[in-house]
Amino acid sequence: MKRKNKKIYLLAEPKPRRNGLNKQAFTLAEVMVIIAIIGIMTSVTIVSLIGSREKKQVETAASELVAVLREAQNNALTGKNAGDKCKEYEIYAENSKYTINCGPLVSFDYQLKNGVAFENKGYVSYSIPDAKPIFSDNQFLLIKGSESYSVCVYITGRIIEQSGSVCP
Repeated sequence: MKRKNKKIYLLAEPKPRRNGLNKQAFTLAEVMVIIAIIGIMTSVTIVSLIGSREKKQVETAASELVAVLREAQNNALTGKNAGDKCKEYEIYAENSKYTINCGPLVSFDYQLKNGVAFENKGYVSYSIPDAKPIFSDNQFLLIKGSESYSVCVYITGRIIEQSGSVCP
């Protein structure tokens, strides 16, 4: 009786088949695991991208509102577009619109974009010629989905924007 020497195969080395062909392939289970991992990674990426897009849209709307508030403040300081009947520049905000008024003849309407809206009604007024803010609420809160951004107007005339729903 002769003993046959059995060869030991490592994982990296394919075991020869009976017909002499070496075939390397993945099993169905291995392919399913890889597809599941790719699916999970894709869904996590998409969710994070959607959240960052909403945040950017709210940030952009807040920056545009700050620019309009500063423009009204500057116009009040310089008296631009102020006729005899204009004593102050008023800014009203509600839903997704905001308006600047200066007397009965000067009015500018603005619309928030991309589904961003005001959480609360807001009002601020700048007196002419010193641009001192007169307001009933010093905060404009912009929201979209779970993202929020505050635009804060202070009695000193300072205007800041920040993430979150609270003015410091």
